[in-house]
Amino acid sequence: MTDQHGKEYLFFDDLIKDRSVVVNFMFTECSLICPGTTSHLARLHAAFGGEVGKRLTFISVTLDPENDSVEALHEYWEAFGGHEGWLYLRGDYEETELLRRRMGVYDLDPIIDADKTQHGGILTFGSDVTDRWAALPALSTIRDLQDTIIRFALVGSRSRRLPPANAAEATAEEEAKV
Repeated sequence: MTDQHGKEYLFFDDLIKDRSVVVNFMFTECSLICPGTTSHLARLHAAFGGEVGKRLTFISVTLDPENDSVEALHEYWEAFGGHEGWLYLRGDYEETELLRRRMGVYDLDPIIDADKTQHGGILTFGSDVTDRWAALPALSTIRDLQDTIIRFALVGSRSRRLPPANAAEATAEEEAKV
């Protein structure tokens, strides 16, 4: 797969193995769910602060690799803030479809599934280190997404843990130390 800067990757070996990731599927000409989802994910990226790019990588994979060139992905990345630690990827159609299916991001109705304009706004996240994976609607609240991503993708990874996301978690951690 190739990112918005023209760098090539092997999806698992270079981006997933021994890492924690947040993955969504989109395409640059999408006028329905993608712009709102991408804006929402930019707010989620900000909520993680400097952890994105260090302990966590955001990955957006185009569903339209025939039309989403590296240049189009770069323009889309810039339009939504050009955030570090966030890759916009394109691969060939078969590679993208295989990835989408293996990640469980498809509709059981083949007619709906074949129409990329009806793709679900699902955010899949997890850690290869812990082999814990989950998915939520991408437009869930920032707090729900952040808390769940911390629980599934970051807790137990080799790096230091993020600060508690809420007061209840901080209290529980302090009580566990006693």
